[in-house]
Amino acid sequence: MLNLDKLCRSSERFDVNIPIARYLSLRHFENLSLIFAIGLIIWSLSTTVSYVIETFSPLPFWDQWAYALPKDVGSRFFQFHNEHLIILARLGFLIDLMFFEGTNVFNITVIMLIQIVHVLMLGVISALGTGRRIDLVATAVSAIFLLSLYQYENFTWGFQACFVGVFAFSTACFLVFVQGRPTLKNTSVASAIAFVACFTLANGVLIFPILLMMSFILARPRKQIALISAIALIAVLILFGAQSILGTSSKGLTVNFESLHSIVSFFLTYLGAPISAVLTTVDSRIFGFVAVILSLAMFITMLVHRVEIHKSDLILNGIALFVIGTALITTVGRYQMGLAAASASRYGSPVLLLWCCLLLWAYLVASRRSKALRGFATVAVLLIGLGSQIAGSTFVERADASLGRRYATETALLSGVPDHEALLQGFEDESLVLDVSELMKRSKLSIYAQPWSEWLGASIHEKSRIADPRRCAGGIENIERIVSDNRIFIRASGWAWDLASNHALRNIVLVDQNHKVIGFGRGPFAYREATPNATDSGELHRAFWRGHGNIDRPTEVAAFALIDDGKLVCRLSGEAVIDTTDLTAFSQMTYIWSPGPPVGVKVSGGAALNRALTLWKGWSIIEDWGVWTDGQTAEVAFDTEGLPDRFQITVVGSVFTPRQGSQQVRVLDQFDRELAAVRSTSSKQLSIAFTMDRKKYPRIAVIRFEIESPVSTHELGTPGARQLGFGLRSWIIDGLD
Repeated sequence: MLNLDKLCRSSERFDVNIPIARYLSLRHFENLSLIFAIGLIIWSLSTTVSYVIETFSPLPFWDQWAYALPKDVGSRFFQFHNEHLIILARLGFLIDLMFFEGTNVFNITVIMLIQIVHVLMLGVISALGTGRRIDLVATAVSAIFLLSLYQYENFTWGFQACFVGVFAFSTACFLVFVQGRPTLKNTSVASAIAFVACFTLANGVLIFPILLMMSFILARPRKQIALISAIALIAVLILFGAQSILGTSSKGLTVNFESLHSIVSFFLTYLGAPISAVLTTVDSRIFGFVAVILSLAMFITMLVHRVEIHKSDLILNGIALFVIGTALITTVGRYQMGLAAASASRYGSPVLLLWCCLLLWAYLVASRRSKALRGFATVAVLLIGLGSQIAGSTFVERADASLGRRYATETALLSGVPDHEALLQGFEDESLVLDVSELMKRSKLSIYAQPWSEWLGASIHEKSRIADPRRCAGGIENIERIVSDNRIFIRASGWAWDLASNHALRNIVLVDQNHKVIGFGRGPFAYREATPNATDSGELHRAFWRGHGNIDRPTEVAAFALIDDGKLVCRLSGEAVIDTTDLTAFSQMTYIWSPGPPVGVKVSGGAALNRALTLWKGWSIIEDWGVWTDGQTAEVAFDTEGLPDRFQITVVGSVFTPRQGSQQVRVLDQFDRELAAVRSTSSKQLSIAFTMDRKKYPRIAVIRFEIESPVSTHELGTPGARQLGFGLRSWIIDGLD
């Protein structure tokens, strides 16, 4: 069992003049703060890990296409990547390709572990200033900042192990150097870590001047200073000397007043973007300026008290200087790309580390002042951490939008669809993506290591078991035709939800009318429009998917959602009929439909109605008896092909009436022509019949139910936020000819 008293290592009490001390001893207060801190750590870690798992993609992205095959990594192992010699990252790529089928599992796991270890190091550093073995309050704040989904690019892109790694190495180097004994051996270890950091990213060389500054402040012997200088010189010669020989060094920078203004703006935006993403009404450059002022204050305070400086303060200053130095180098190289580039998600990792260090420094300074300030600092830091964690949820939709573009590349490649727009989302060189993906397919690497990647062209019934359709909800919402090389391909989109696990389904298979697999879809994303109510608890969260299909003849297209890694597939409602006769057409289909029930067959019950009809808009959850309308309007779409010229539709259902008064239900077609109307004062079952002339409608007919006064479930004291009006129980079409 966790011994909180032992972790606190304190039995002191607050000054009785502090109001909170009248009720809680210091020990009790610290116990509560530790419990709260542990809760924040678990919350931040679980949120990020679950998102990374849910959005995981094995497909290479952008720079990573250069290392998508083992031979590519081997041939480039000691070559420069821009100005970087990313030897450690390439070693990780090789391990992932050789032992994890190039699925990014190893790379992304390493990224997560690096950030988790970095969090623990910051907890240890803070403990140096509070006298604990590890400061859980500081660890909680560090976890919230370093695991924030603002930096989603680094958590979902396997290439970024080198980016997060260099900052973790800098922290480890400063911790070993300052905390360890002032021996030549300890200095050698710290210098070795700095040397390794240089071959993670080139900005690792900035660690050495900071180490030298620390050496002078700590009055280290000349031998140690000479050792650091020698190793630094070797690293610089290897990195920049080799670049000069190979002709890969960066171009010189010409600075004028106009570029100086752009540089300053880029630099401040870089440092302030993560805070501005939460407090959107304030310009990010203002927060960047605040970060600079606070960093200066921390640095000046350290210099003023350098004789009796705390180890934790020195390390935090070193980390802050390293981040600011990196920001300056990045600014010089990229300011011409504009301020949008300064706000890139991947830069969130170092900037959030800087803000975390500033907050920890303020917390430690206050904690050392007095017992009272230590208590208030603890409360303040935990509240800031809580607010930051809550605000972090707003980054999910932003992350989804970015990842959606990557998924478009994934589904286009899996489906064999030459969607140029989608392929360019994965890398700027489309031909390279196609060539490398073909080689990955032969070697069964990356997306082709997934078992369902081989289903294309096969029958869905041969590859998986069909689950009960009541297991899931969702469907195809939209299909767009793509004409390329005198052939038609499709982009499809919709939503999918697992009712058993109450969770979005992320992998989709598209099939034709013969149940042959013609394409794939991928999600989840934040839902695009009004969220459908597929569960009693109300809204679906992030249930949207997009995909591609490859067709060669007129066909109906249906969607199945994969469950348990493809061991089960669940059919989603609705189908689309794709006509390939007009190869010049390039239009977005407005209505997606099911084939409809046959003439003279009564369709009853929610599951049967959901299969036979397209419950298009405004319907609630599918229930055994049928389905309720949800809102003022609800639409049903169906295919009229094969129906008699004149036919009658009889709808059986019940009206949900207000507690006092009556309820009117109107039935209209897509041209706003009224087909029938009924008013009821009770919920007794009733029939609504109306006739239709097939020749007056396009192939897809749409029936709209309009409810006069929907009844909210809140008024009835039941959970959810549905607006009930008409309960559809059965549907039958009878020919009149």
